[in-house]
Amino acid sequence: MSRVTDALLIATVVAGALWTYTIKHEADEQARELHKIREEIRTEEGKIALLEADWAIATAPARLAKVVARYREELRLEELSSTATMTEQTWPAMRPPPEPALEASGEDPIRTGGIEALLDRVENLE
Repeated sequence: MSRVTDALLIATVVAGALWTYTIKHEADEQARELHKIREEIRTEEGKIALLEADWAIATAPARLAKVVARYREELRLEELSSTATMTEQTWPAMRPPPEPALEASGEDPIRTGGIEALLDRVENLE
């Protein structure tokens, strides 16, 4: 009986040691991954700081004044007062107005909706 108990205790100790080794190995792996992620975060934070500095330089009022002066004619820029208001009629056109719809001569305008309308048009062509 004591041999069986000794064997069970030895097996329990070995299983515990293997389990402890497995847990330690997983913890070390996660610690390496955490370190890698923290390094990536530091790198990205550095990139963000650099981009914020670039943005601050690009949007500095003195620089924008130079850009406005340089491209005033090309961009047709005008100075506005802080009390300036615009109406819909004074807004610059953002895109050309749409062209009028083309209609086929002597035929109904194109209708959409459903297969029946398509079949009607095919029958009228024949």
